[in-house]
Amino acid sequence: MTLEGLRSQGRPEGFRPLTLEPKYARYIRMITATAKVFKSGNSQALRLPKAFRLSSKTVQLVKTRDGFSVKDEAARMQRIKAFGALAGSCPNFPEIPANAAPNIKRDWE
Repeated sequence: MTLEGLRSQGRPEGFRPLTLEPKYARYIRMITATAKVFKSGNSQALRLPKAFRLSSKTVQLVKTRDGFSVKDEAARMQRIKAFGALAGSCPNFPEIPANAAPNIKRDWE
C-alpha cells in the first residue's frame, strides 16, 4: 500500500505519525507490550516479553522525554555484517548509469 493510500484511508491501527522525522517517513509500525518492573538486589529490572528478547548481554539505554529507549548494539552489528556480506553476491547485476538530469530549483527550497 502506498503512502497516498494510507492517507486516503486515515491512519491505520498500529501506525503512529513521526513528527521529527523527514516527510517520507510519516508512519511506522510500533509493537507495544507491557513489562513487569521488579527489584533485583539494589537494582531495578524489567522482565521483557518474549517478542522483545535481546541477543546481547548488555544494551545501551538512552533517556528520552517519555522514558527511555533500549539499543541492542550487538544486533546492530550483526545487521551491518550481514549487509556487508551481500557485497558482490550478485555479479550479473546490471550497471545502472548515473542520473545525468540537471538539478533544478524547487518551490520549497
